[in-house]
Amino acid sequence: MTNKLTGREPALPTADGLTGREPFIGGDASIIQALLQLDDADFASTEVLAARLAGVLPHLAALLNDEDQRKRSQAARLIGMVAVSHPPSRAQSVPLLVGILDDAVQRRDWPTMLMAVEFLGNTSDQQAVSRLVDLVEHGAHFEHLPQIISALVQLGETALSPLFASIRQQGSRHRDYLLMAVTGIARAHPQFIPDVTTWITPLILERQLDLDYTVYQLLQTLCPTELIISLLQVAQDREQDPQFRKRVLGAFAYLSDPRIPDLMFELLENDDTVPRRQTERAICAHRRREDIPRIIALIRHSDPRIRRSGLFIAGRRKLRSAIPAVLEALSDGQGATRQYAVIALWRIRESSTLPALCGMIDDRAKPVRRTIVTILARLHPHFSEHQMDIIAALRKASRDPDEEVKRMARWALHHLGASLEAP
Repeated sequence: MTNKLTGREPALPTADGLTGREPFIGGDASIIQALLQLDDADFASTEVLAARLAGVLPHLAALLNDEDQRKRSQAARLIGMVAVSHPPSRAQSVPLLVGILDDAVQRRDWPTMLMAVEFLGNTSDQQAVSRLVDLVEHGAHFEHLPQIISALVQLGETALSPLFASIRQQGSRHRDYLLMAVTGIARAHPQFIPDVTTWITPLILERQLDLDYTVYQLLQTLCPTELIISLLQVAQDREQDPQFRKRVLGAFAYLSDPRIPDLMFELLENDDTVPRRQTERAICAHRRREDIPRIIALIRHSDPRIRRSGLFIAGRRKLRSAIPAVLEALSDGQGATRQYAVIALWRIRESSTLPALCGMIDDRAKPVRRTIVTILARLHPHFSEHQMDIIAALRKASRDPDEEVKRMARWALHHLGASLEAP
């Protein structure tokens, strides 16, 4: 069975440093010829073998132009093995490996390209980092980016400075993928988290780096205390640029800090300029049990916007303890609030609330009736004991004066295999 070289094989597997394959690297036969003649060679990427191969790198390089494709492929793998397992020769082996990578990209030979990427990721070499970063920016197909990112993560600290420099450049084509590599390094090598935090903090606060999902994922890994304090100050500042403030609030759903939900409740109740959806999601993300009474209080607040925020949070968190307050909201004077209550009950999915939900089919607001038709159709398979009640409510909606409600109800009945009229 062929054991393809990956650069991850154990070095010096025996106490005396012998591999058991010394006949291949001694005697009269050329080491290269001996290795290339073996179709099913079980190579070991050891310091002994790699050191001997390092001495014949020019011959291996010459074989990269051989007419025999098998020899070219084998030579490429042997050069990769040397690059990984023999650091003293990397000044010669890594440029050869980069050349193999470039040639494979030009010829669209993706297996060879990915093999070279994997070897380069195990070299801790600066030139390897530069080429891989450039490959992300300019030459990689989408489906190959995960392997390249994995190689950059494997390179660890060596890759950080080039990644930082490339991300800082304006107009980076694949900035998100470079940030994914930084996130991977921080997760795999926590000792570098302070370095990454020091780099990213001014970029965020000076708005040189857009706050989006990829940055949120990085912040979730770093959880930087000092940056969180600065972001909390931004969140409270009504004079801040609204879009920047909105994105800062969005980051709080990914950061774990007890000060965040406390401030979010305060902003929801006292700041009419705050982006409400991002604030609500931050509260949902922290899922603290001690916040439940405050959520119920929001549902019963005098301000309808705050009531809707409470209903959104209760639904997202599936709070059964909030059901009485949500049922009260079904009678709210504002149709939008009643609609939020219906959606919250759908998310909580408590069978005892089905009769109340079916009763909302007569609501005076068309948006509420349209919503309840969709929700009843979705809940039908989950509550067998109330299926006839749901069908009866949908049949009633199929005679609604609003054409959209009528159309939706008839489609739902057809989808559920029920007739328009009771048998």
